[in-house]
Amino acid sequence: MSDDFFWAKHQLIFRHHGDYNVKNLENEYQEWKNLDKKVKEDSFTHENFLLIYEWLRTHPNFWKENVHGNRVFWETAHMNLNFMDIYPTSSETSGKIEWWAEGGYHVLDDTDVPYATTYYHDIALDCGGNTYEQAVLNFAKNVWLQTHGMLKDKEARRDAIFERWAKDSGCESD
Repeated sequence: MSDDFFWAKHQLIFRHHGDYNVKNLENEYQEWKNLDKKVKEDSFTHENFLLIYEWLRTHPNFWKENVHGNRVFWETAHMNLNFMDIYPTSSETSGKIEWWAEGGYHVLDDTDVPYATTYYHDIALDCGGNTYEQAVLNFAKNVWLQTHGMLKDKEARRDAIFERWAKDSGCESD
């Protein structure tokens, strides 16, 4: 841990970086826990959009660890939804514009590809909506369902796709 000395209100302040960072992480986690207490399975409505947006934005599963030398920084609740891509697409059936959302959790060990994104695409979370807001709400609901062990069908489909891909590409695991 390195130390800082700085002036604040005419006095010399000393602190350990680790203590400060740990306190920030504790505060960010508590903020999410307070929001999480308010989110139930039926909360994912337009009336609750701001609550759901903040709950998703502060979710610890999406926190990103950044290592700079011997210092570690976390991107937490103050970040945008950088773990999710939301983009317009044309519906194959109706021809109308729809919004599609895809994303995934932070990959903790990204040392093999430091130049690449540190989030993976979990296709079990993929979803869409007729509006941007509905796509965000649907994605957040999938995160909530997965966290509570209630997204088993989509996870099974995702796992089957990866098993087929591994078999077709010759990358089967032992």
